[in-house]
Amino acid sequence: MNKFTTPSGERVRCSAATEDKTQAQEFHGKLKAESWRVVRLGNKQKRTWDEAACKFLLETQHKATHERDKEKLRWLHQFLRKKLLNEIDRMLIDHIALTKAKETRPSTANRHLALIRAILLKACYDWEWTDKVPKIRLFPEPEHRVRWLTPEQVKMLLKELPAHQQDMVIFALSAELRQSNVINMEWSQVDLERKAAWVHPDQEKARKAIHVPLNSIALAVLFRQSGRHPSRVFRAYSEIQRSDTRCQVRIPV
Repeated sequence: MNKFTTPSGERVRCSAATEDKTQAQEFHGKLKAESWRVVRLGNKQKRTWDEAACKFLLETQHKATHERDKEKLRWLHQFLRKKLLNEIDRMLIDHIALTKAKETRPSTANRHLALIRAILLKACYDWEWTDKVPKIRLFPEPEHRVRWLTPEQVKMLLKELPAHQQDMVIFALSAELRQSNVINMEWSQVDLERKAAWVHPDQEKARKAIHVPLNSIALAVLFRQSGRHPSRVFRAYSEIQRSDTRCQVRIPV
């Protein structure tokens, strides 16, 4: 067990993880030298990826993508766990990118690379833990054209859906809302008299409130759902697992 006091008065106690006396003494000397350089010369303390990832998650709890960020970090753990930030170089990042692209697709790999870049940029410019950030190249992604469903395609889609999803899809198409906004919508967000609904900022990915005008089709869905639950518009459906609300339907383009 290594014990010493840094020049700033901080007491340090840690294991060298070896039974070799020479190696333990070498480790002890290295720790003391590093602590002296940090205090006396102003050198940056060496930080790990684990520390940076934890700090990033604490500072970004408000993000709509917070849970997805945690999922990405769990996958990245196999490559970056206990890595010092200055050990994360272009070669390692390229290896991570290629591995993820082979497992899934380039666009998914890009989301992971963007998260790595965001954490390293914060570590460098916000927290001043490192002096530089390695250049991170993203995979090229094709530009997708916006495509609208025709009335005939909507009919085909509804025909393939189970009954408990049909009203949700009709409302989503009529109000042009995301699936999560429809599933989590409450009656307090609906004004039938004004023929309007709204999405709160904390429910929207961009963290901005959305005003939703309701047409006759959307209103008809709401009237059918009225009285089924005191707070949720689609209460019976919101308890269904997210994976169960997806289906594969072939619609001719």
